[in-house]
Amino acid sequence: MNHMGLDLSCTGTGIVVLDDEGAVLATAKDGWALDRKSTTVLDYIDRLLHITTTILDLARAHGGAAGLAVGIERYAYNARGSQNDLGELGGVVKTQLWLAEHILPQIIAVNSARALVFGNGRIKKKLVEPTLAAKGLAFGDSDIADAYVIAEAIRLKARRSIHGNGSDGEGGSGGEGGSEGGRARHHRKAGRGGGGVRRGRARRDPAPGAGAA
Repeated sequence: MNHMGLDLSCTGTGIVVLDDEGAVLATAKDGWALDRKSTTVLDYIDRLLHITTTILDLARAHGGAAGLAVGIERYAYNARGSQNDLGELGGVVKTQLWLAEHILPQIIAVNSARALVFGNGRIKKKLVEPTLAAKGLAFGDSDIADAYVIAEAIRLKARRSIHGNGSDGEGGSGGEGGSEGGRARHHRKAGRGGGGVRRGRARRDPAPGAGAA
């Protein structure tokens, strides 16, 4: 089973895919800033679709529903900023993962993810990237580093579940509240989604070097 971590942001979504042993298979970043004074509704829609298509392409390339688990960082409800835009992006991504790939993402709080990966859930965001770099995982980008933490956290959760070590209280694979999975099983499986979104803005990077494995 492969594991995808998503640090969602309209201006720079970080994406990391790990294999079952924790080796980095792929990284990517997609999104861009928009000038609100001159931006049209179509511009916002195009950005949402572009980010989502990048995620779906990587999901299909690394196992799809049969071989990929996806984790998304839970919203920081007390954070200030473009929360409406982020909420729209999160809704689109979760819906399309389900409709196009039949993948129900896990939703994990950032403190829980950092506690699993670093043993300290209170580590500051600015320290995540340098801490990983010191371990040989030099991503050179804070959003991709945050996505790595999410991917590694759901990988470790899966390992603990297999070995009967319990969970960290984030709920089952359904994510928020642990009930999404039960509801989802009653939905009709949707057909595969199509493309049609223009490409060109996403940055996909090779996996980090020797330290990544």
